[in-house]
Amino acid sequence: MYRERMNSYYPQVIQNISEFQAIIDGEYSEFEELEKGNERVISDAYLLTMTEDRIIEWEKNLGIRPLESATIEDRRNNVIARIRGQGKLNTSVINTIVKTLTGEGCKCWIEDSTIYVELLPFDESKISLEDSITNITKELSLKIPAHLNLNVDLAYVHWSEINENNNSWTAVKATHGTWENVMFGKTTKANMLDTSKLDEFYLG
Repeated sequence: MYRERMNSYYPQVIQNISEFQAIIDGEYSEFEELEKGNERVISDAYLLTMTEDRIIEWEKNLGIRPLESATIEDRRNNVIARIRGQGKLNTSVINTIVKTLTGEGCKCWIEDSTIYVELLPFDESKISLEDSITNITKELSLKIPAHLNLNVDLAYVHWSEINENNNSWTAVKATHGTWENVMFGKTTKANMLDTSKLDEFYLG
């Protein structure tokens, strides 16, 4: 792109002179690098598009130690979750942190000095279940008071549990009855609880 533009700046009578072509050959690649630098600066100005170098800076400033298995996208989301999770901890903040790290929300409530967080189904092709729970637990553990415990689990039955506990589709139907029960068999207790209880506590 820059090569053609630079060549057009010369009068036509000298455009094809070898010396001028050599000048362009020596300079246009530097303009290409400058363009890449501009794109990188713009990307680093926003959390959603920042490059790895900028992510490393944020991790250092925020005291984040990424998992060895974390991808660039995982690390970017960890930084965003830490920043978005500032302030008083309540159901809204917990949902924001969870949604940032998994792409989906959660059910959360407090009972018997424990904050329960149950994750809604999310796309595990982007981040593994194990890494998600580890990251969420790490972020929330930084914010909860010392007198409260934290329990992070699933608000649904994972396929690994279905495979482990049932040897046929007949067994699955006999145990759960409906597909809704198969998927959300662990949410009955959560539905009976008043999740607004968490907002009555100052947890920040």
